[in-house]
Amino acid sequence: MIAWQFVPFAASLKAGGDRTWVLGWPVWPWWSVAAVMMWLAAFVQAMVLVIDLIALFHRTDDPLPHDDTTSAA
Repeated sequence: MIAWQFVPFAASLKAGGDRTWVLGWPVWPWWSVAAVMMWLAAFVQAMVLVIDLIALFHRTDDPLPHDDTTSAA
């Protein structure tokens, strides 16, 4: 939900021409990067949810495979 609001906020900063106080840099590119990162995080979280739901409903009684070839020493 938050990522959804970052895009119009960054667009409004670009349309308004907002700049930083000291250096006078445009602010909108930084908020655009933040919006992309929020969307990426939302996508990854959705993938984790899907993977967890698949694991929940397709649970087997078999233990996870274990590699006995490595030594404990």
